Amino acid sequence: MPTEVIFPKVDMDMATGQISRWFYKEGDVIRKGEPLFEMETDKAAMEIDAPASGTLRNVTGVEGTDIAVGAPVAWIYAEGEAVDDAIAAPDTAKPQVVGPDPDVELDARPADAGAVQALQAGRSLLAAGVRAVEGEFRRGDTILVLDEAGHEIARGLIAYDAAEAREVAGLRSQAIEAKLGVGARTAMIHRDDLAMSRQWDEMAEPNDAG
Repeated sequence: MPTEVIFPKVDMDMATGQISRWFYKEGDVIRKGEPLFEMETDKAAMEIDAPASGTLRNVTGVEGTDIAVGAPVAWIYAEGEAVDDAIAAPDTAKPQVVGPDPDVELDARPADAGAVQALQAGRSLLAAGVRAVEGEFRRGDTILVLDEAGHEIARGLIAYDAAEAREVAGLRSQAIEAKLGVGARTAMIHRDDLAMSRQWDEMAEPNDAG
C-alpha cells in the first residue's frame, strides 16, 4: 500500500500550519529521509522529511494555504505499485484549504514570544517572529537576536538586508510575497545559519534546587 504523507503537529497548541514550499513535485522519485516540504507555523519554519521511498503522487497540500494537523498532503508509491485513482488528485484551479476560513484577512501581526522557544528547539527564525529591526546591515552579515527584554539569545547570518528586514518584520509568508514577490524568503535566519548564545543557554538553564 502507498505511504500517506500527513501534515505533522510540531507544537502542543498547533491546530493548523502551512506548506511554504515543496522540494519535489507530482511524479518525482524521492528517498526516505530526504526533505520533502517546508512547513510554516506562527512560530517557526522547518523541513519535513519523506516517510518512505518511492514516487510522489496525489499531492493535495497546496503551498500558502492553512492545513489542519493530521491532514493528508500527498502519497508515496513504492516502485511498481499501482496508483490508486480513488485518491483524488489536487484541483489546481481550486486549491484545497483545510482549517480556518480562507476569506479571513491575513494575519500580519508579529508572532508571540513562542518564537524564542522555537529557536531553542532548533528551528529557523521567521520574519513573523521578529518584532523590531535595528541598525544597518547587508544580507549575509552576522547579527544579534534579542528577546523582548533586550537579552541576546542567538547570532546568525541574516537572509535580508536591513531595509527589507524592516519591511517584512512581523509578516507571514503570503504577506511577504505580496511585498517582495513570489519566492521571497520567509526565514530571516535559517536554522543552519543560527547559533544560540552561551549567555542565553546559561539563563535558560533551570536552577539547581538541591
